[in-house]
Amino acid sequence: RERPGDGDPASAYERALALEEAGQTEEAEALYRQAAEAGHAGAANNLALLIDSRGAAEEAEPWYRRGADAGSLDAAYNLALLLHERGAGAEAETWFRKAADAGDAAAAYRVGVLLEEREERDEAEAWYRKAADAGDGAAANGLGLLLDQRGQSREAEGWYRRAAEAGDLDGGYNLALGLKRRGALEEANSWFRRVAEAGDGESAYELAILLEAQGNQPEAETWYGRAAEAGHADSAYYLGMLNEGEGKSAEAEGWYRRAAEAGHEAAARRLGIEEATA
Repeated sequence: RERPGDGDPASAYERALALEEAGQTEEAEALYRQAAEAGHAGAANNLALLIDSRGAAEEAEPWYRRGADAGSLDAAYNLALLLHERGAGAEAETWFRKAADAGDAAAAYRVGVLLEEREERDEAEAWYRKAADAGDGAAANGLGLLLDQRGQSREAEGWYRRAAEAGDLDGGYNLALGLKRRGALEEANSWFRRVAEAGDGESAYELAILLEAQGNQPEAETWYGRAAEAGHADSAYYLGMLNEGEGKSAEAEGWYRRAAEAGHEAAARRLGIEEATA
């Protein structure tokens, strides 16, 4: 008897999805290839993704192309990403635009980014709006940044909020910064906390500053520590100063070293002083 997937591209694709989900990637790849060779667009894209994940981008590219030519928006988008990473910007933009014109919000955002990089801000704004209206959080944040640059901070805040609510961490951070600037500290605190809890060092640092200003030194130090662990150099330097002031020279040196390794010049100088007097 024929196994499910034999001969029928759609069945082969569905079986490959199940195999990949179960971690059986070699078997999945064989079935994706079978379906892709029979013209299944989604299978071509997924085959390319598996090949790409092994670092074989050149081998993946023709499968992305086959998927894109067969109508897969995901394949068109992934092909554009690959081309962009390779420096083939013009062809990448062509594929981003094809996917965007067919309704892919992430591709529309990428078109906006490319246009903004060329300082074609009006057209970039139009693409950001298109993507943001379709629910793309990164595009909503990008639109907010454009509006902020023009001094339209209240409209920008609305887009940052949409970005944040869509799960975009940059949008959450920028929303919190705007709220802080206009004195809405309680809500700013809430958004900094949400983004910091997702691992963002800059938000952890800003949250620590707000907590310290409110007199909550113990929790502030906790968040300075979380920020420093996430690579935030100013936080590590601050903790070095704090520990030095408390006479904890070993702890201070550790934080100064962490800050210096992240490029903090004052920490490097301070570390030099510490080592010279040790």
